[in-house]
Formats: sequence, C-alpha cells, structure tokens
Amino acid sequence: MSSTLEDKIVNHVICKKVLLPLDKYLIDSNCATRVGRGTSYARYLLDKYLVKIKNKSSTFYILKFDFSKYFYNISHKVLLNKLSKYLSNEDLLLIKDILNTTNSDYINNTIRNLGMGTFYKKDTGLPIGNYTSQFLAVFYLNDLDHFIKEELGCKYYIRYMDDGIIIDSNKERLKDILRILESIVNRDYLLEFNNKTKIYKSTEGFTFLGINYKVKNNKIFRRIVSKTRRRLLKKNIKYCFKYEKIALD
Repeated sequence: MSSTLEDKIVNHVICKKVLLPLDKYLIDSNCATRVGRGTSYARYLLDKYLVKIKNKSSTFYILKFDFSKYFYNISHKVLLNKLSKYLSNEDLLLIKDILNTTNSDYINNTIRNLGMGTFYKKDTGLPIGNYTSQFLAVFYLNDLDHFIKEELGCKYYIRYMDDGIIIDSNKERLKDILRILESIVNRDYLLEFNNKTKIYKSTEGFTFLGINYKVKNNKIFRRIVSKTRRRLLKKNIKYCFKYEKIALD
C-alpha cells in the first residue's frame, strides 16, 4: 500500500503542520511513533513500573489488551469527531480526504487479488503506510488513555499503538477494569479486543513488545522472544546483541 512520492510529501506536510501539534494532548505513556516515546521508552516505563510494584507486592497481575484488526477497524466518523475538538473545518476536510481513500474500490480489489483476507469496510480503517495514519492511530484512543489514567486511576499503564498493558496487585480490580473497557471500546470506538487479551500472573510471565517478562523471587527476568530475535538479527546484528545483553542483565 505504498504511496506515490507526491502523496508521501503531502502526508508529511499535513502530519507536521496539522496533526503533530496535537501531541501535547497525549499522555506520556502513549508510546509509538512519537519523538522520544518509541519502543525503547515503552520498555523503560515497563521496567520502571515492574520494579515499583514488585517492591510493594510479591505477586501482582498484568492485564494485556489487544485490538482486533486495529488499523482496518478505526471508524472515520468517530475519529473525525474526536479531531473536531482541536482542528479547524479546513484541516478536518484534509484529513477526511485522506481517510476516504480507503473507500476506493481498487484497494479491496487489490487485496482480493493478492489473496489477503482483511478488507476495508466503508468509512472504516486507516490507509496503511501513510505517515498521517501513524499519528491518527496513536491519537484515536487518546480519550480512552485519559480515562484509564485519570478516571480509573491506573498508575501503571502503557499503550503502544493497539497493545495496552495495565499492572495492578489486585486481580479482581483488573477483571472489573477489563469489563469496563470492553464496553467502552465496543460502544464508543466501534472496536473489539481480540483473543490475546488476558490477565497474567507476574510469576507466569507475559510478553510485551517482543520481550518476555517474568517476576520470580523478587527478580525481573527478561528474554527476547524468538520472532523478535530473528527480526533484529536480520536487521542489525550489533544492535541485537547489544540489546539482548542489556535485556538479560
């Protein structure tokens, strides 16, 4: 779904001039495609949160939630309504024009010809590969982020695009939070959690951003999962070994 050079230039300009100024409204632990708040920062926050909570409780729990086909299921109507609080009508029309490209017949026809199984529904989904789409995907759940942090009072919360994680010493509280979030996500965002969504016990381990974490005997153990290891080796061997050494210390 790569764009033409002209489209890439337009997307970069719109993102820089129209969308990036909205970054100041995002919470600190909304980590993805943001300056200074990428994968490394999300892992730093998780390490920080794990150290804090393990010093308070020997056993704790981790709610991991993941959205089903996130990029394909983002509602144009919901997104534009959220953007309307911050953008002028003129800027909204620019964003609407970009979003409407997913309604073009040739896109689903191409997906069908390639044998891919996920199609765009009308007025739904972000153009994959667009620079604007990266920020819009980060922004779409901004109100939910604030609700989790400020209304539900979840101190240890991180979201990386469509992957969210909440840490708490009370499993029943996390069960209640999950029920609340499922209702809000379905009703207000027209999204669903997928079957990867689950509550984990700290001693059994969980995976987040390619790292498997387990807390035993008050120690944090980290292991790079095989899929991530292969990807890093293919991309940059030196970086992989350097990171692995840090991760496993």
